[in-house]
Amino acid sequence: MKAIPAVPFLTRQNDFVYVDKTNLKSVINQKFKSASVFTPTGYAVVENEKGEYAVIDGTGKVVLDFSPSQIGLNVVNGLTFYKKNIEYDKKMPFWKWEWNIMGSGISKEQTYHTIEIGIIESRKILLKEDIPYLDDNYALNFISVDEDHVFWNGALYRIKKNSLNKIESNIA
Repeated sequence: MKAIPAVPFLTRQNDFVYVDKTNLKSVINQKFKSASVFTPTGYAVVENEKGEYAVIDGTGKVVLDFSPSQIGLNVVNGLTFYKKNIEYDKKMPFWKWEWNIMGSGISKEQTYHTIEIGIIESRKILLKEDIPYLDDNYALNFISVDEDHVFWNGALYRIKKNSLNKIESNIA
């Protein structure tokens, strides 16, 4: 765990900068539209003026590049898990069109999500899927079993070299 003494500070120009929490001197010279506090592992989510999100480390270096996907972070057993989520409309084949017989016509598109879940330290992607909007049942709900094991999505994983190895599946 890294103790980062920087906190986000709102300037008069409605930008966020990171300052030292003891003396309020600027630590990271970049300006952001929004910024989160640093996790215990030393990462924060920031947003630029274009509405794109990224993850930075304690020095201001971009760890996960800017993208329109919203990013969530969760720290479990010293690993920082992230979830990127972007919503889009997808054209459907005609057998999946929604027919409204009461007058509004035919809906040829459905809302989908692209979800990516991974580990920042090892840059390993655990899950990347396109799913319908209503079927979004993936979350950053990693549960620590002990210092070497985590439970997620119905499976037990062993932590080894900043990565996860699946040990057992279909656990209730």
